Amino acid sequence: MVRFGIFMADFQRTESSDSLYGVLGRALVVATRFEASVRALSTLLGILADRDVVASPQELERLLEQARKRQLAGSLRDLGFSDADTDMRSAREARNAIAHEAALGLDRCLDALSEPEVASLQAWLRQLAKAVAVGDCIVCTLISVLTHVPVPSAAFHRRYTAAIGDWVSAV
Repeated sequence: MVRFGIFMADFQRTESSDSLYGVLGRALVVATRFEASVRALSTLLGILADRDVVASPQELERLLEQARKRQLAGSLRDLGFSDADTDMRSAREARNAIAHEAALGLDRCLDALSEPEVASLQAWLRQLAKAVAVGDCIVCTLISVLTHVPVPSAAFHRRYTAAIGDWVSAV
C-alpha cells in the first residue's frame, strides 16, 4: 500500500486493539441511546401536547423529523433542562465527548499505547458512559411516568449506571 503522511495507513488489527475498539464502540452505543431517549421523550411530549398529531401521518412525521434534526443541547433545553441541571449537563457533555472526541488519535494500531494509556482511556470512557447513564436514567424515568410504566427504584438507577460503566469498560 502506498503511504501518504496525511492519510490513515495503519489497518492492523489485533485482539488487544479490537478489545479497545470494543470499549469505544460500547461507549458510543450508550451515547447514542441517550440521544435517542431524549428524542423519544421530546416526541412523546409533542404527542401529549397535541394528540391530534397521531391522526395525521404527515403531522406525526413532521414531529418525528423535528426531533431527529434537533441537536441534543436544543432538545434538552426544549424539554426544560438547563445547564444549571448538573446531571443533564454532564450527560450531554459526556455524550459529546464520546461522539466527537473519544476516537481522536485512535486511527492507528492501539497496541502502540502503553498500559497506563490504555487504562486511562478505559477509565475515561467508563466515567463518560456513567455520566451519560445518569442522564439516560432521568429521561427514561420521565418516559416511564408519562407512559404509566412502573418507575424503577433509586437502587436500580445506581446499579444501572454501575452496570453501564462495567459493560463499557470491559475488555
